[in-house]
Amino acid sequence: MSDTSVTGVTSTSTSGTTAAVPRQDQAEVQKDEFLRLLVAELGAQNPLEPMDGTQFVAQLAQFSVLEQIQGLRDDLKQELASLTQGAWSWTHLVSLIGQNVSGQTPDGQAFSGTVTALEIGTGGSVKLKLGTTEIDPEWIGLVSPPGDAAAGSTGVTTP
Repeated sequence: MSDTSVTGVTSTSTSGTTAAVPRQDQAEVQKDEFLRLLVAELGAQNPLEPMDGTQFVAQLAQFSVLEQIQGLRDDLKQELASLTQGAWSWTHLVSLIGQNVSGQTPDGQAFSGTVTALEIGTGGSVKLKLGTTEIDPEWIGLVSPPGDAAAGSTGVTTP
């Protein structure tokens, strides 16, 4: 463990160990720590020998890059969450092409058939095509491999 003191500001670090802090909180702590150290460094500098301007600009640039990376990480998390939203992820939906599916619509109409395409509408809505019939992925009750008789016919069948 080492203690470093800068005009009244003490930073304690332990080598090789970190507390179990959530990643976002940890990034916020690091950002706050960086700002405290920068302010302490500016307050502790000798007015007759100020910090080199290039060092100061480099530190500010590092801070700016850190904030941009954190923003990018947050954006990617949101995008990932939207892609895996609901019971079906994009990977699952695409893997249904060529598979036999069967299920029931909300109005009670049974359907079965082979998924021939995936149609993405405006706003990201997704429909699976069984021949010319479109179904919502949430209506699927059974998925079986091609050639399996469990969902053999193409299109919508009535009970």
